[in-house]
Amino acid sequence: MKVSVLIISYKRAKYLRNAIGSLSKQTIKPDEVIVVLKPSNDGSEEVIKEFSDRLSIKLLIQEGVGPIDAYTKGIKNASGEILLFLDDDAIAEPDWVKKYIQLFNENPNVGGITGLALKAELVNDSVILKDELFYEDSYKESHAIGIHRYRLEILN
Repeated sequence: MKVSVLIISYKRAKYLRNAIGSLSKQTIKPDEVIVVLKPSNDGSEEVIKEFSDRLSIKLLIQEGVGPIDAYTKGIKNASGEILLFLDDDAIAEPDWVKKYIQLFNENPNVGGITGLALKAELVNDSVILKDELFYEDSYKESHAIGIHRYRLEILN
């Protein structure tokens, strides 16, 4: 099952390095990583180039304004059967891609799956993971939360 990962980013080079770095350490690497970048001269392009020998990265430049334009551009350029979204300040666990492949294979009638996000802190370029949810309990009661993944066919 072919997997695309979509990251949108603007002025977040220091976080983007950890996000893409976590994808390079996957037990099953994604078939493509699509980064939609709004130009900012913060070094994001150089960060992406650092990983180009370890991952198949497609760099797209955002032309419109706002995240919706960036997501739309990324979705239209994705070729995987599964599309995973990763925030530019998030870190994927080493089995992240593998687990979603398994979940979609075990549930062929499911079009989308969500997940949890744990808090983390960036200290001196090191990531410190915390064992607590990113969202507070009161927020969870009134909002649909999670990190979303989809079969690409339902988005087209």
